[in-house]
This record gives sequence, structure tokens and C-alpha cells, in this order.
Amino acid sequence: MNRAGEVSMSKFQNLYTINKTLRFGLKPFGKTLENFNKTNLLQLDEYKAKHRKEVQRLFDENFKQLIEERLRGLSLDTQALEEAFDINKRDAALISLKKQVTGICYDSEMKKTYLQADKHFQKLLAAGPNQDMVCTYDKFSTYFVNFFDIRTHIFKGDTSGSIAYRLIDENLTIFKKNVDKIAKLPVGLKDEVEELADIESLQSYNSYLTQSGITEYNELLGGIAYEDGTKLQGINEKINLYGQKNKLKLPRLESLYKMILSDRETQSFVLSIIENDAELIGQISTLLKDVLLSKTLALSDVDGVFIKYTQLGNLPSVPYTVINSKINEAFDATYTGKKEGEKYKVTKKKTIEKDVYSLSKIEKLFQDSDINVSEALKNKYGVLIASYEEAKGLFNSIDWTEIKNIKQSGHTIIIKDVLDALKNIQFFYNLFDVVEENLNPSIEFYNELSLNKNQLGNEFNSTYNKARNYLTKKEYSEEKFKLNFDSPTLADGWDVNKETANLTILLRRFNSERNNYDYFLGVWKKAVPSREKNLIINADGEFEKMDYKLYPDPSKMLPKQFVSAQSWFDKYPASPEFMGKYEAGLHKKGNNFDIEFLHELINRYKHGLKHHENKYEETFNFELKETEEYSEYSEFIQDVSKSNYKVKFNHVAGVEELVEEGKLYLFQIWSKDFSTFSKGTKNLNTIYFESLFSEENLEKRIFKLSGGAELFYRPKSLTYTKELMEKGHHYNELKDSFNYPIIKDKRYTEDKFMFHVPIQINYGAENLGPVKLNNRINENIDGFTHIIGIDRGERHLVYISVVDVKTGKIVEQKHLDEIVNIDSKGKKHCTPYLQKLDERSKTRDQERKSWEAIETIKELKDGYISQVVNEICTLQQKYNALIVMENLNLGFKRSRFKVEKQIYQKFETALMKKFNYIIDKKDNSTYLHGLQLANPIQTLNSIGKQSGIIFYIPAWNTSKIDPTTGFVNLLYGADLRYTNKEQAEAFINKLDKIYFEDGVFKFDIDFKKWNQRYAKSCTKWTLTSYGTRVETKRDVIKNNMWCSNEIDLTAEFEKILNKRDGSLKTCDVETYKRFLYLFKLLLQIRNSITGTDTDYMISQVIAADGQQFDSRVVGMSLPNGLPKDADANGAYNIARKGLMAVHNIKAGFKKPFEISNEEYLEYLQK
Repeated sequence: MNRAGEVSMSKFQNLYTINKTLRFGLKPFGKTLENFNKTNLLQLDEYKAKHRKEVQRLFDENFKQLIEERLRGLSLDTQALEEAFDINKRDAALISLKKQVTGICYDSEMKKTYLQADKHFQKLLAAGPNQDMVCTYDKFSTYFVNFFDIRTHIFKGDTSGSIAYRLIDENLTIFKKNVDKIAKLPVGLKDEVEELADIESLQSYNSYLTQSGITEYNELLGGIAYEDGTKLQGINEKINLYGQKNKLKLPRLESLYKMILSDRETQSFVLSIIENDAELIGQISTLLKDVLLSKTLALSDVDGVFIKYTQLGNLPSVPYTVINSKINEAFDATYTGKKEGEKYKVTKKKTIEKDVYSLSKIEKLFQDSDINVSEALKNKYGVLIASYEEAKGLFNSIDWTEIKNIKQSGHTIIIKDVLDALKNIQFFYNLFDVVEENLNPSIEFYNELSLNKNQLGNEFNSTYNKARNYLTKKEYSEEKFKLNFDSPTLADGWDVNKETANLTILLRRFNSERNNYDYFLGVWKKAVPSREKNLIINADGEFEKMDYKLYPDPSKMLPKQFVSAQSWFDKYPASPEFMGKYEAGLHKKGNNFDIEFLHELINRYKHGLKHHENKYEETFNFELKETEEYSEYSEFIQDVSKSNYKVKFNHVAGVEELVEEGKLYLFQIWSKDFSTFSKGTKNLNTIYFESLFSEENLEKRIFKLSGGAELFYRPKSLTYTKELMEKGHHYNELKDSFNYPIIKDKRYTEDKFMFHVPIQINYGAENLGPVKLNNRINENIDGFTHIIGIDRGERHLVYISVVDVKTGKIVEQKHLDEIVNIDSKGKKHCTPYLQKLDERSKTRDQERKSWEAIETIKELKDGYISQVVNEICTLQQKYNALIVMENLNLGFKRSRFKVEKQIYQKFETALMKKFNYIIDKKDNSTYLHGLQLANPIQTLNSIGKQSGIIFYIPAWNTSKIDPTTGFVNLLYGADLRYTNKEQAEAFINKLDKIYFEDGVFKFDIDFKKWNQRYAKSCTKWTLTSYGTRVETKRDVIKNNMWCSNEIDLTAEFEKILNKRDGSLKTCDVETYKRFLYLFKLLLQIRNSITGTDTDYMISQVIAADGQQFDSRVVGMSLPNGLPKDADANGAYNIARKGLMAVHNIKAGFKKPFEISNEEYLEYLQK
């Protein structure tokens, strides 16, 4: 795989272990499906999947009670509470307070019982309620492992989402702010507040730690509304009334956050998504029952009701242009300064935006017209409420239980209408501004508004979004559920000794048509007696059964079996001196390390492996060194681990009979590659799976079949007519091209069994760490002959430039908007991904607005990422290249990209994973010896600046820089912005010279006269007006839309400059403005017109060869090896920064990827 003179790629094989999960379908064999359907196994597992969240809710009810009980016994140290707000003692105090919280919440009982899924489950089982549902999960606590991991953080953690964080970082801060506010209240009011409750000191915070305490505190502040309509006045209402009465601006007290888990009490918070029609109707019905909105609003106090400035344009019956004009006129009428210039514009904008707009103030603007804003608001609200009541009535009139599929029934519009009616009312409430008390807001109106808005708060938004997302999902469903076959340890491991317990076996049968093996998964019926769960070895058997042996985790098993086990100790006793040394850990590296004892321990282990009744040495044929050759304990454990796994196949008889009798469920492991009609290259899942059982791997054990496999079932979710299934979609268009029906999303028209099986690649590898791999790449850096620069473009999805390390020239450059593949017949197929993504985005937007099923875009994006990664991988192998990208972690500030940040980062992750293990799919000799050219990836943030051959460089000025001279504009935007005549004249005077020569205007400039940044790079340049530029500005004639056109820069300068001496023809304001505008265009290196093919780069300066760079003539008057456009230039300069990094690595720099902007400019300009 490597060429002469290049690095030996064998250095990058078998470096570290990779865990992968392979995914296949399962095809029931013989009478398997018939026998399976006679049982209730499927229904039991479907029930478990469906009710898991309800059981989680029961767990949470327990957890809430446990939180309440533990916090009831907590009293935070009062000194620490005070010190938490002392800047010099704060950090230590917060740590102390959090430790007090976690100490009482995460005690031994919580840790060992309630946060252990199986033990908490038994508590739940014993509690009594929901017995039938809970019993279903008996011995299946593995369903809740991830749930309990998350809940552990609540009790143990001290960051966001934990009890400690809620009490100390959030609620304590709020409580202290309220204490300070109470201290500043007028004496009489303060006394009245203190009489109501003890909340005026930090010491009293201990009374409000529990949820019941938090509720009590919040009721003190907000009051209590009783069912009979009466209300107990709260502290905030007292403060508000006192302020109005005495014309004082007084602060309101903030409510405390609910305790963790208590903020998720309602069903809508329990259900993160809606999964079926019943949940949809249930959540909406609950919402409509709970929402009780006022029929009218008290808008009579026009002085006390305020409209947000940002909502003025949404007032009913008042066009935005009209009200905007009125507000501007009102400002001008009172403004005493000069009504022109930048200062006037800024003052006007700030004043208008910060002002408050009461209804009375707005109505005064229209006092000379028929517009009555208050009446318009009342009428609008009345219409909104009537629309809601009508939509609600229609919703409630439907018997939703009779509708089998809401999406297909045409009733989606009824749900949309009722939720949209509430959303419109929510938008209406959002018109109103909540202002400070000194502006005397209407208590009646704002109390009523608050009650109404709270009903359309987070829970409504959650229900609205989940309902819309559910109804706009595609007709088919990806939802699957786990199959257990009534065994909690199904497929947990493959060892022959565990087959009976785990119920699963693996078989294969040779397929002469394919000249390869077909593989099968067998699942024993649980009720079959253990003695019958056995296949008889028979050399004439058609099937072969896998015999799998594993000596698990030698670091634990060796001491457990040959040191700790009493039975072994009795048979082969060890001296007290030996046991003492073992317990003291003298076999491990450290101050007391005893190499003689290490060798004595290793000999005991070797003896055990040889003489144990399971005949481990004979079974696994461990490749161990002589004892004296081991200098570390871990070295011996590593050698045992390399050989502790063995697989062989034996021919067996009676498989089909067991299937026929219903004792064994047999499934063929399936992918398209196992079909006799399969052509072309196999996918990686198939390659890896078949490699597990290749002769080479069975001998060398490079790939390992791991435990923890899972089986799933996905019910069919699409039903097509018989005619469509026979003819397919688009029959008339496709009938001449295909002799079989093309059915869209056919896989969802059938019930499907699935098999997920984990494997390890490079089992027993040395597990070379990231630093060592990077060092190995850097030590062999001379062997990499090219660099691939990757940029996400402004006009293209991804752009790549391949640069020769020796010459620095581009040898290949292209965008990846289209991916070209060649099929098995040699025919080219082009997929225009950019076009497809644009079209899909527009379609999805329309579907989202109408609540139609949204065509998914995820698969298209994932498909594109996969194709791009494969293309880059091909180029890397073709050119033996390093790969260089911008370091996105340093800031992702550019916004005009075709690929959003999230997708680009997904691409990066996929690229890393690809280079974790590179094989040639067409060369099976590479399957077990893949190249590992990048480090294993956890998160993008943890990568650093290098991951093997992938380098990250600073993302500064890669596209808007002259590729031939390194010229870049060093002026700030403000330097070219006209403010006044004097400023413009000063700018021109700073230019060293303006003159006309060789048919263009030339400008000698020294950037140091404006600023000192990058002063070590070249700052003196001669700029020319050569060529055209694209100007983009708003066109008043075209309704102020952005418009672009090309201008001849020299011709435009000629209108204002004298050719004779370069002076201005006139010195009026417009000429100065025009000069700065044209000079700004002169410095514009990239020129694009959106929606057209116009996109070119043009330099401002003449290169050493006498030519001025223009990307339009690369390959013509300019040589090849230069970028064809700005996106290509970005990838080119990213690659050139990679070249700088390579030079730094060769020079022995400790931080080769830290390239300053000034170093970058100097490098290019040399």
C-alpha cells in the first residue's frame, strides 16, 4: 500500500483496540416464525418497551420522596452560608456547602440500594401499586441501567442537574438576592414582610431546602389562589401596592426553583417525545382541560398597559410602516439638536428602542385618525378566544379511539387548528410589556395576564412542539424494541458454558451458490430442558456450530482462581509469606516492588493455567515468555489477554428437526451481501463479520466476537395496496428500466428482526496512546508526500486542495458538491448533493408549515458525509497524504457557509473514525491488517491539534488572501467608513502616492500608518485598480432589495481622479465618499454574485513574475497549481498552513501547530 521512498505503513497496523457494533437483519428459518408467533414472547417485550417510562416515573416518585426525607434532615452551616457571598471565601464555602448536600443525599443506603437498578426494583416490587406492570420487569432491571446512571448524578453530582447545584448555585443565590431586597424595603413595609415569615436572613434558608419548603416560600411571595376564587395576598403583591400608593419603585422578590425531579411532575415532562396516537390525544386532552383562559382582558387602564417596542408592528389594525412613521415624527418633534448626521441617527434609534409604550401613548399618536388601539386589541382577543373555543369544540367532538391512524385519517388539521389557536393567543399575550413598578402598571390587567400566560408556558410549548413533531414525522417508523425471549441474559456472552443460560448459539452452513458460508443465530426456547439444549457433533451434519471459549479479564480471573479460591488453595497451598507479599502488592511496580516475588506469582499462575480442570493452557495455547523475561506484572497479564479467546466450528446434526419441533428458533443473519444475487463491494459490516471466522483470524485472533449482543424487532409501519406492491412506485417511468417493482421505503412494509453484535478489532493490541501515535506519525513525517487541505466553502459544501509537499503547488483541487461513483459495470453515477440538499430543505420548510409528514433530510446528510469521507480516504491513499483542517474549537465565526457547524463536526467525527481502521474493500488481505492513522475519538474537544495524520491549524485568513503574493487587507472596517470630509481627506493623505500607470491607477500604501498589527510582515504595497469588482448594495428602485453588479474599477476611479497626478477632480463630500467606497472595493479580493456562476478572486497587487492574480485565468494566462476560486483558495491555504506545521515538526518545535497570523503572512510573502 506504500510506494518507494515513502513511509512503511506497517508501522501503523495493530496499534490499538477498536470496539464496533455490527448490525444485521435476521430472517426466520424454517418454521421459526410460525413457532415464535404461537408464543407471547413478542407481546411481552413490546409491553416492556411501551411501559418502561411509566416504571421510570414510579422510580422518580420514590426518588422525590427520598430527596424530601434527606433534605429534611439537612442543616447547612450558617457560617458557610455567609462566607458563600464573601469574595475572598466564596470558593471554599461553596465546596463545603455542596459537600454537606452530597454527604446527606449520596449516603451508603442511596448508593448501594436506591441507585442500583436491581435493588431499587425489588423495593418498588414490594411497595404494592402497579404490581402487574412492575412484575413484568422482574429480573429485567437492565432496561433501567442508563436511567439510573443519570439519576446518580442528581444525588452525587455538584454541577447542573444535581441537588447540590440546585440548592447552592441556584436557589441560595436567589434567596440571598431576596434577603438584600427585603433589607432595602421601607421600614413599615419591611416590618410587615418580616411578620409574615422568617425570610429576611440567610440563616432561615435552611427552612426552604425541601420541595415542600420551596413551595411554602414561593406561596409566601406569590400568594395562594383558592378554589372558591379568593386569594391570600402574597409579599410581592403587598410590595406592589405599597409602591403604587407611595409612588415608589420597589423590587419584586424572585421565586425559588423547584427541587430536582419535582420540576418534572406532569406527564408532558415525563414523556420527552410522543410515541403513538394515544399519547398524542392524551397530552392534548389534558392540556385543553387544564387551560382556562379569560374570555376578556381588562384593557380600560390605558395608562397602565404597555406594549413591547419589538411588538409594535404586530398590533391589530395598525400597519407597521404607519406606527413607525408616527414614532419617528414624535421623536423629531421633541428633538432639539441638528436632525442629520450619525449622532442624530444613533440617538434616535436608542431612544425609540428604549422607550416604553403605554396604550395611552400609542393612542395619542393616532388621535387625529379613526384608529383605536385599545378597541382593536379587545376585538382581536375576542376573535382569538372564539376561534380557540370553536377548534376545541371540534376536537372534543371526535371519538379519537375510533381512529386507527391519525396521520392517514385527514384529522391532523383538527389538532393543528386547536393548538395553533392557543399559539396565536400566546403570541397575543406576548405583545404586552412587563415594566417597572414606578410606571404604575395596571395590577388588574397584569395579574390576569400573568395567570393566562402561565397556562401557555413551558408545558404548552412542550406539548405543541411534540405534537407537531409527531404528526410531521414520516409515515414509517424507525421504532424498534428489544427482544429477550424471556431471558434477561439473552446473547450476553458466547462461551460454550453459558449457552444454556444465554440461550444463544451461532451456526453456519456452506452455500455453494455463493461459495461462502451463510451464518445463523439460534435461540433456544427457554422452556426446553437444559439436557436437550445440545447439538450432537456429527461430521456429516449440514450445519456447523461455533464453539467459543473465553478466559475473561485475566487481571481478575487469575488471582480469583489461583490465589483467592479456597478450593485451589487447599489443593495447592501457598505459604503465609507468599500471601503476605501478595496482599502487600509486592508484585506491582512501586517502592516495594519485588521481582523475585513477581516471578513466583507468575509461576503459580502458569501452573494453574496448565493444571486446572478446564485445561486452559491446552484450550487457549497461551503464547507466554519464560518467567524470568517478565519485568512487570502488567506485561504478563497483557500476554495472557492476547490469547484468552478461541473459536472453532464443529459439524452438528439435528438442527432442522429442533427448529421443526419449536425447541430452537433459527434466524439467518442477513444483509444484501449474503444474497446470491449480490454484486459489487461488500459493506464493512459484512467484511468484519466474515473476517471474524476467516482461517487467518481463527488462528491469529485479531478480530474478537464480544458478548453483549442484542436482538430487536421493528413492526411494519407502512401498508401499500396490493397493486402498488406488485407494480411499485413510478411504474410507468421505471417499467422499462427494471424487471422488478421499485417500492419506496419497502423495508418498512415488513416486520423485521434485527441483530446487533459487538466485536473488537485488534484484540490484544498494544493500545498505543494518542501521544505515541502522533509521535510515530511525526517521526515518519518525511514519508508523507502530499497534504490535503479541507475547507467548507461559501458556495460549495466541501472543497479540497491537494498540495505537493516539495513544490507547494496544487496537484488536484475540486469541490465535493457532487459525488461520482462507478458501479460494477464501470458505469459512472453522479449524485448532485448540493442541489438535493437545497431542494429537500425547501420542501421540508413547506411541509413543516402545513404539518404534513416531513421528508427526512438526515439520511441525505449522512449519506453525503459517508461519500465525502470515502472520497478523502481514497485521495489520502492515492497521494500518501496528511490531512489538514481548520481548528473549529478556536471559534466558528464565519456564517456564510453551505455546511452548518453541526454537520461539519459530524463529518469530522466520521473522518476520524474512518482513519481509525483503513482497509481496501477489494483486497481481503487488508481486512485483518487495517491502517490506524488517527487516534480513537471521544469528543471533538478532546482531540487537540493533531490526531495522527489529521492536523488542525488556526482558522485565520485562508480564503481572502492573494495566493501568489500573500497580500491581505490590514485595514479595519472603520478606516474605510466615511464619517466626515476631514476624516476622508486624512485617509487619502496617508497614502504614499496615487498615480496612473500602465492603464490603471496605482496606490502606494504602508499599512503601518493605520495600525501596527502584523508589522513584521510586509506592510508596504502598490495596489492597482486592475480588473472588475462586484458591488452589492440595496436598490431603492427594487424595494430596497440587495442587488449585485460588476463594475470596472479603473473606469470608476477615472470619474473622480486626475490621471495626471492622481488628485481628486473635486473636493466635495460626495467625491470623498465615492473615493472611500471605491478603495474598499479595491481591497475586495473575493467577488461573488449570489444565484449566479460569478465567483472569482482578483488580487490588488502585481506578483514577482509581473502578473496579477485572477482566478478566472488559472490554467490559461496563469499557470496551473493555483486555486481556481475563493473556496479552492481556502483549502489551498489551509494546506499551506499544514506545510508550515510539517516544517515546524521537522525543526523540532514543541508546539508545531501554534502558527501566529504574523508567521503565516511572513511564510506566504516569502
